[in-house]
Amino acid sequence: MTVRICLLGLAAVLVSRPALSDDSYPDLRGSWKGTVEAVSVDQGQPAPKPEFGSYTASFEITEQEDRRFAGQYTFEGGGPKWIVGIITDPGRFLWSEPGGIAMGTIEGADAISFCYLRSTEFDQIASCERYQRDN
Repeated sequence: MTVRICLLGLAAVLVSRPALSDDSYPDLRGSWKGTVEAVSVDQGQPAPKPEFGSYTASFEITEQEDRRFAGQYTFEGGGPKWIVGIITDPGRFLWSEPGGIAMGTIEGADAISFCYLRSTEFDQIASCERYQRDN
């Protein structure tokens, strides 16, 4: 009898627990605009030194399949670059673009933030960025 009650209880828990589906990941598709705070060093200069700056940027996620997404990132003075990313759990993500990676937090349906790092033999950059959905 005790075994039967335990099995019925376990079955009830399994049936009532939502299945992990494609809908369990937030939909990041759309246009996003935000601000960037960055520090960089251009190694191609005769006397390299850190440069601190703030600027605006935007990106558009055009494709998403379950937790994987892709789109294009644009910043002041720079053309669009492809980004590809993955939601690592419901509140965090990683993305990659040519030469760099970003680690971020999904702060709500219409707000995200991330920090970005790139290091090459020619330059280094570190930034933290905040975005709001723009559609």
